Amino acid sequence: MKVSPFNQKTTNPVVMCLGAFDSVHIGHKSLIKKAQELKAKYLADLCVFTFNNDHSVFASKFLGEVFTFEERLVRLENMVVDEVCEAKMSPEFASLSPKEFLTQLIDNRHIRAFVCGKDFKFGKNAKGNVELLKEFCNKKNIDLFVCDFVTDNLGNKIATTTIKEHLVNGEIISANNLLGDKYFISGKVVEGRRVGRTLGFPTANIEFSPTKLRPKSGVYLTEVIIDNKKYGAITNVGSAPTFNQENCLIETHIKNFSGDLYEKKLTVYFCDYIRPIMKFSTKEELINQLNEDLKVIK
Repeated sequence: MKVSPFNQKTTNPVVMCLGAFDSVHIGHKSLIKKAQELKAKYLADLCVFTFNNDHSVFASKFLGEVFTFEERLVRLENMVVDEVCEAKMSPEFASLSPKEFLTQLIDNRHIRAFVCGKDFKFGKNAKGNVELLKEFCNKKNIDLFVCDFVTDNLGNKIATTTIKEHLVNGEIISANNLLGDKYFISGKVVEGRRVGRTLGFPTANIEFSPTKLRPKSGVYLTEVIIDNKKYGAITNVGSAPTFNQENCLIETHIKNFSGDLYEKKLTVYFCDYIRPIMKFSTKEELINQLNEDLKVIK
């Protein structure tokens, strides 16, 4: 999959999906699926527009990303996207008028067709809408395909903001349903406090991206894949009050795994919320609770 900057000139014909694609949820996936169906018609590549940084500082009450740019690239590549057009959200980019945004897109790319949702907004103060986009495409002889919302079982539009609400409330199953697969955290395994191994529960400590939305503190049922093998795990997100550690930690105990993961990249997939973080009076109490936690692993 090719990744190209917003203002980089490319010559290959593309069907371009327009949107933030900030979590690549099932609504976003429906747009990509539509673009995939159009590739053969236009003899074009599938290109997705997205931001390479956290644009929620301009657009959301929940600051932080569901997935980092690198994590979104993994999700998009898994959907067989050919190219990602990356833009950096900044005061300068946010000040582009709707016409300036579209003009820069078509000046730098051979766009055969656009695909977007019917609520797509763009340009300064989000003044650009689908009607304006239709007028622009008609003048430029570019086809436009506008897709209906994808809704949940209550009829509400799938939105990244809703997914963020679920994550901060520890509602992992609900978040996963809207994402269409499991929420995950990817990062390098770094040196930890080495307390877990003294308790018989060694952990892999994941470097947490500062741009990523922090899910609710607690202990989660998770899974990891190491050397193409899936392992059940439990993951602590947040502090470790028993050991007077207040910083946010991502500590994963991988069941039935032994090996050195330091400096390796690890992806932890979240399956369910088990319990809140607790402070224990003794190490024995903590060990007993961890043994109880492990019982949720099938």
